[in-house]
Amino acid sequence: MTGCLKRVLQFVEERHSGGSQRLFPDQPWCPKNGYGRNAGRWFNERLLPALGMKSEQLVFHSLRHTMATLLSRNDVPDTQVKAILGHEQPGVTYSTYFHGFRPAQLQAAINRFGF
Repeated sequence: MTGCLKRVLQFVEERHSGGSQRLFPDQPWCPKNGYGRNAGRWFNERLLPALGMKSEQLVFHSLRHTMATLLSRNDVPDTQVKAILGHEQPGVTYSTYFHGFRPAQLQAAINRFGF
């Protein structure tokens, strides 16, 4: 595991052990963009510099890229990768008839993330 990943996981654990239900609890809700815009700005402008990890190549959206890449490289089915990332499922079968994966199925897929 890289030093950067260890620092990020430590941050997540600190939030969880501190009783926070959200990773970025101080970020306000934006009716137009939800939590994402403010959380992304905070991540890029405050968290990364504070962790000594600021670079043009590493931004908030990098987390999604990494998750998609590592799940796919660890043979997680595309439909589960999309479900984990919150992307729409293509076609009538998934958009009309499918009612989602069980949490245990997604947890098993996430466990294949491959740190």
